[in-house]
Amino acid sequence: MAYQKSDFEIGSLGVGINPNEIQRAIANVLGPIVQAQVAKEKVGHDKAAEWFGEGGLLPEAGEFQIGSTGGLTVKVVIEPEGGYHGQVLEHDPVKGVGVTGVKLKKHC
Repeated sequence: MAYQKSDFEIGSLGVGINPNEIQRAIANVLGPIVQAQVAKEKVGHDKAAEWFGEGGLLPEAGEFQIGSTGGLTVKVVIEPEGGYHGQVLEHDPVKGVGVTGVKLKKHC
């Protein structure tokens, strides 16, 4: 499907951020990942997996939705560089981002 030009473009777009909700959700997902990493460094993978893992896998990544609007979803993704082979933690969606006041303007 080819992109078709419109007679309109976005003139202004308001984005509201709820930093407390986002911060809380990040802490809830990131905390167990960091805790497992520290334990792995101190006592090794197997022992850390006994304490913090599931099925022998440590939590290594996570994601959660911080908002949605117009059929689009805004997510936070936490993952190590270079890929991973571990648990992916999830968090209930939070109301952290919202779009308000979209105004269109006509091209001249």
